[in-house]
Amino acid sequence: MIEKNKHSYTEVLNGLLKQEPYFINYIKSNNFEDDDLSGLKLFLENLNYDMDALDNFISVKPLIIPNKKKYFSYYKIAASFILIISISYLVKLNLNKKHAIAPYLVEDIGFKIWMSQNSSQVDLLNGMNYYRNKNYKEAIIYFSKFPNNDTALYYSGISAIQLEKLNEAETYFNNIPNESIYKNKSLYYTSLCFIFNNNQKKGIEILKNTHFDEQDYRIKKIELLEAINK
Repeated sequence: MIEKNKHSYTEVLNGLLKQEPYFINYIKSNNFEDDDLSGLKLFLENLNYDMDALDNFISVKPLIIPNKKKYFSYYKIAASFILIISISYLVKLNLNKKHAIAPYLVEDIGFKIWMSQNSSQVDLLNGMNYYRNKNYKEAIIYFSKFPNNDTALYYSGISAIQLEKLNEAETYFNNIPNESIYKNKSLYYTSLCFIFNNNQKKGIEILKNTHFDEQDYRIKKIELLEAINK
């Protein structure tokens, strides 16, 4: 989820170095728009949240610029190194939301919904037509009128992925009931939301622990895990 109580990079890093439970949980449970915090989170994931290793990595003295009464925070120096390392992980996994996620999507063109024009579900029909025409923004508008409909939730999730709104997509998929025919497939897309949104560890866990009923999803699962392990 996106962080609710925002803290600066320095506050978070200082709290982590003191191994304060609040900040450890804060970095684990949030996704960040700030590049420094996002890089720090990814760096820690690859350290398995070993705070001693983090402490050893940044244990340098603060630097002072002579005659300018200006300090370079050693936290920011460490942040630069962390972000460089984090970028290398992102390059390795090719985790650019717009382009890299596409090869791992399973094509789903939706389906025609046959019903009377007087049907109370005519908006579902409209939503599906927009989805089939790749007008994902409009599709979500119509699907949102059916918050408890598993079909609407599932295709809203796929539409949100296409719009690069991975947090929203995750919410749609999570709201699909366990007994739904879409639940199994939705777990695959949920894993993509985590992997391509700075929570690789959780996404991989879902992939590894889920047997997908349809072959196309099993193939994509293998391809994605192989790409991560390269």
